[in-house]
Amino acid sequence: LGPRHRITKLLQKFKIESGIGIPLLAFLVVSAFSLINSHYIYPQSIRGLVKVIKYAILLQIVISTVNTPRRLKGLITLMIIMAAIIGLNGLIQFFWGIDLMRGYAITQDGRIRSSFNNPNDFSSYLNMIIPLVLCLLFYKKSWRPLIRFVLSAIALILFANLILTYSKGAWIGLLVALFLILFILGEKKWLIWFVAIVFM
Repeated sequence: LGPRHRITKLLQKFKIESGIGIPLLAFLVVSAFSLINSHYIYPQSIRGLVKVIKYAILLQIVISTVNTPRRLKGLITLMIIMAAIIGLNGLIQFFWGIDLMRGYAITQDGRIRSSFNNPNDFSSYLNMIIPLVLCLLFYKKSWRPLIRFVLSAIALILFANLILTYSKGAWIGLLVALFLILFILGEKKWLIWFVAIVFM
């Protein structure tokens, strides 16, 4: 048996999908070997590797658990509700100087981070959630007015948070994501407006 077949059998033994398991395992192995060139193996690099392993385990749990349309819908709903709460917490931090969840203060240079350790982590999270909310808004035209209003309000709250992180890399990343969303969904009118506003 070849190495690939043996790895596939091992993944199946632990009920891990080989389609995602093999690339994920390869990524973890490369991440572990990258410690060789690290100048700060302990504790920074080790902590980073442990965090990557935790995310890999979480990904596998999600893949194994969220395996029906109903569960996927429930997960997306929960993610959006939590994002709304975190976004409101970020605005509270901006106006009051401290967030309500973990007591984190706004940074010295005026950047918000909500309940995250730093503004860049917060902006990365927002860049994951905002496209999801926008896809729901653009893709499904049959939303009831109340649901559409709530989703729009959440999107505006999250946009405001992203701006207030002052993370320019995240701003560029979101612009690229928005362009791809509008292009893939075939929203030609919105795509023209988007390009016009960006290049004004």
